[in-house]
Amino acid sequence: MSSDEMRSSPLNAVEYVKWPRLLVVGEPVTHEQANEIIVRTTRLYYIGTNDKEWERLVSGALGVRPNLGLTIDDYRDGVTDEQRIAKIELREANVESREKALRTLDLHYLACDERIASAYVDGPHGWCDWDGTVGSATYNIGKWPTAVEVDCDLRSLAAAFPFLRMRVQVLNDRYYENVKDTDGVGTYLYDTTAPVTWTVANGEVTYEITDNTPITPPTEPNFEDMASSFFAPGRERGVTIERLREAVAQVERAYAPPTNDEENEDGDE
Repeated sequence: MSSDEMRSSPLNAVEYVKWPRLLVVGEPVTHEQANEIIVRTTRLYYIGTNDKEWERLVSGALGVRPNLGLTIDDYRDGVTDEQRIAKIELREANVESREKALRTLDLHYLACDERIASAYVDGPHGWCDWDGTVGSATYNIGKWPTAVEVDCDLRSLAAAFPFLRMRVQVLNDRYYENVKDTDGVGTYLYDTTAPVTWTVANGEVTYEITDNTPITPPTEPNFEDMASSFFAPGRERGVTIERLREAVAQVERAYAPPTNDEENEDGDE
């Protein structure tokens, strides 16, 4: 969508609450397709968890050099601003080179990197799972999304993965409102409306703007299970390191530039 189309889009009239829920219903994808979706929708610059060993392993699998991140040692006496800036620039160059190698998408809200590593209270999550399941009903999409941003993300996904078949809503789900009960306490109101329903198929995106009921029932986490597993080792790990390395290698092979021999086979000089 061009800048002019974005400004004139009827989606600009759609409003969402602060943390609306993402609903996705889709056809399953293959093992290899799940690998590609998750790797290519991973934001490489920041992998944030409480599991520092997992961060190190994930960074290594993705080809991002964790030693280039600023640490407390970079702020000790004798380290200049110029040295810190040079390190930041090296890290940015490393990340950019890996983004090109893996053909990662620049998305606002619909990345799947939290299928790899997530500090989220309910653990790793995302609209595409490693087993090929495409769907979502349990988590919010992020803070203050706009319908235009979601639409742009979906168009990027559709172009990159034309095999995707899914319907998507952003649900104005739960929020506090300044309404008083008889005891004077604010009421926790529910507004389960989805102003837009998107359809992704055959590399194309269409949408309908109307107050729709949810395409799938919103699901709440099991808070008892969550409490018992919150401090469990590996809780923030969404995949084995072997599967992640397999997925990265698959994407690298798929998008590697042709060798001289391959170019000659195609008849190029």
